[in-house]
Amino acid sequence: MTLRPSLYPHRAYRSVLIDFRTQLFLKFFWLAVALIALVADVALFQTPRPILLIVTMMSFGVLLGGIWSLYQTHSHVARYLFVILLHIILITLVQWQVTTWMPYMIVPIMLMSALLMSNSMWLGVIIFNLYIALTGDVTTSPSPTSILFVTLVSGIVIHMIVSTFNVALSWYSSMHERADKLLKESRDRRAELLSTVKSLEIAYQNQRRLQQQLVYARQQAENARRMKERFASSISHELRTPLNIILGFSEIMHLTPEVYTKAIFT
Repeated sequence: MTLRPSLYPHRAYRSVLIDFRTQLFLKFFWLAVALIALVADVALFQTPRPILLIVTMMSFGVLLGGIWSLYQTHSHVARYLFVILLHIILITLVQWQVTTWMPYMIVPIMLMSALLMSNSMWLGVIIFNLYIALTGDVTTSPSPTSILFVTLVSGIVIHMIVSTFNVALSWYSSMHERADKLLKESRDRRAELLSTVKSLEIAYQNQRRLQQQLVYARQQAENARRMKERFASSISHELRTPLNIILGFSEIMHLTPEVYTKAIFT
């Protein structure tokens, strides 16, 4: 089953794709600058010097500078113009017949187009092959037929490669978003755990406070019990002496009533 990027979160996929294309654009841009500088440098040492080719290469350099300035504010438009400029540069070099293999440079440009912009590769292929068919000579090497065959086969292969890459990129963006989601959930769980731990610490402190209050209440109860015992012993001591006297006289009166009877009637 073929997986498409649309099956995955669009925002995450677009963000990763734009970042990837930004990095590729920077590399391809300086590669194009180096290529133009190389062609201009080679043209300077030719005899006679192709002044028009040199001026054209310098014009392309100025256009690349404008694209670079535009890229700072409108990167999407700058990438489209860069891809168009690459095809114009290639057509120019083919027109000047710099080398016989120059038409086959359409293959790496097709790859750059497919990586930098969606659905821009086939338009460049069609325009380039129309140019070759209208201006090329069947007897020349390479022939327009061979160029058409190479571009079609290369276009199919590049399309398959880029499609596979987009699927892998969509997988990466999906897993990246899933990892961010899991990270956010783990942070939320960590915040909940920290809140629970803080609540447990507060409950533990309250428990310690209650234990201290219970210890203090127990000490107060022990002190009250000791005071009660001391009070009871003191009262019992104070009451014991008169009670003993009363009990002693009562016992004497009970045992020898005649003594007290005589004393009363005498």
